[in-house]
Amino acid sequence: MFFNNSGYYNENVAKELQGMVLYMEHRYFGVSMPFGTEKASFEKENLVYLTTEEATMDYVVFLQDIKKKYCPDCPVIAFGGSYAGMLASWMRMKYPHVVDMAHSASGPIYYFANRQQNFDLSIFYQIVTRNYQMHSQNCPDVIREGFKRLLAYSSNISAPIAFLSTYFNLCKPIKTYQDIPLLMNYINDAYAYMAMLNYPYPTNFLKKLPGWPANSSCIPLSSVTKNSSDKDLFSALRLSIEYYYNYEGGKCNDIYSDSSSDQDMSGWNVLACSDEAMPMNMDGSKDMFYKDNFDYAAYSKYCFDTYGIEPDYNFTLQFFGGITDKEYLSASRIIFTNGNLDPWSGASPISSLNENLPACYITYGAHHLDLRPPNDLDPPDAVMCRSKVLEYLKKWLQEVRMEKELEM
Repeated sequence: MFFNNSGYYNENVAKELQGMVLYMEHRYFGVSMPFGTEKASFEKENLVYLTTEEATMDYVVFLQDIKKKYCPDCPVIAFGGSYAGMLASWMRMKYPHVVDMAHSASGPIYYFANRQQNFDLSIFYQIVTRNYQMHSQNCPDVIREGFKRLLAYSSNISAPIAFLSTYFNLCKPIKTYQDIPLLMNYINDAYAYMAMLNYPYPTNFLKKLPGWPANSSCIPLSSVTKNSSDKDLFSALRLSIEYYYNYEGGKCNDIYSDSSSDQDMSGWNVLACSDEAMPMNMDGSKDMFYKDNFDYAAYSKYCFDTYGIEPDYNFTLQFFGGITDKEYLSASRIIFTNGNLDPWSGASPISSLNENLPACYITYGAHHLDLRPPNDLDPPDAVMCRSKVLEYLKKWLQEVRMEKELEM
């Protein structure tokens, strides 16, 4: 999945630096199943080995072996976007003797419960909302009104579940008013993912989407207001979220199954119940959603019941560092890139921490846009940040080679 969305490194950076590009498949992803089969590997008792600590050590051993066989003195650049961007920065921080420099694109390294620096756990949904405000203020206002009505119905035994099932063209009718939160989560996911993937051209990353999907999804909402009837408002919301779930048409909406991605997210779902648990809040005023504070006890119970593991909300920043910005300052040669449309950008450095930890910020940039193959529709800042990243990599490679010469 990430190989197909990292064309800038595969084609441009590799040629410019005359480097070999290696993608190491993460344990429990793809065909890298430590217990032979996916079924055996995902047995509850075996999931304790799916952690970030174990994964980064896999990479350490792999890289040391590759270098020994092919090029002992070759510098190593770690790069990646999203979770892989987090791994890239952590590899450089934790194992600087193995990784010489790193590029973390859209890596939300702040999004943990023990992050200090006045970190706002609701920042993700505030930035999601920013994407829809780009179209018009009416768009997020109508979405917020839809959530407000659904939230009220979710505690009303007389909620019009048959009408809601029709308005949203559901594959299976809502069974009870208590299932309305499933519909709300379904809508929530659509708007969050369209913000993440708000690229200026059509893509097929998690799903097949048009260019500017978040902006496009506001078009059906232009015909309604906060005062519209349930039928008109919810029917418009259906058309809006189908820019994500059903862009090519012909499908119903299934709230009783995980439809958020066409990719296999099983490995990530386990990590999110382990050391990658990221608590998120919504407040319903700064964002277009509804007030909902992260329930640590409920989420921990869900993880234990589902996977036999409990989240360690503090481990990651304790192990890799980053509880405060000061803990990053002992690291070097990491460049962070983020876009202002990416909801994860609020949990990553958007300005340089020092000269050895630079950052580049992309106006109109979505989730790790800069890793994608260059496109004529890219915003100017994406072009600029790619050039800046390459400039730093060349500078750091020169430094590493000089250091190795001095060691000889």
